[in-house]
Amino acid sequence: MKYKKIFDTVQDVFFQTDTEGNITEISPSVERYSGYKPEELIGKPVEMVYSNLDDRNSFLKEFEEKGELVDYELKLKTKKEDLIYSSINAQLLLDSKNKPIGIEGTLRDVTERKKVEEAIRISEEKYRNLIEKFLKVSNEILIEISKKD
Repeated sequence: MKYKKIFDTVQDVFFQTDTEGNITEISPSVERYSGYKPEELIGKPVEMVYSNLDDRNSFLKEFEEKGELVDYELKLKTKKEDLIYSSINAQLLLDSKNKPIGIEGTLRDVTERKKVEEAIRISEEKYRNLIEKFLKVSNEILIEISKKD
């Protein structure tokens, strides 16, 4: 296979599913992110890696509306049931007669990015609350000072 070395060493996870949602192909890089070996996933329903099945339904609805997805975020789970955030790029997989036979695409682990974003959000919220308290106390002090005048 001409591209086997690329397929075997790609950092992102390349995948293909059939129209029933069964995994038909997945790159070896999936093990690094999920703990699953490709042979543990091939032939299995893709739902087994979703953290929440509602996310699968949302993904399919959006995919159907747009025909492809770019940088679509999903919450998936590892073999040990840990949560991982993934960014997915997906498109229809067509046969030689342009008939849809599944979905193919790539997944990128964005868990660390999501953790940093959440830490920033919490920090911003904490400082916003601190400033609001400071302004409230400052305002109360000014009111008390003005009463004494």
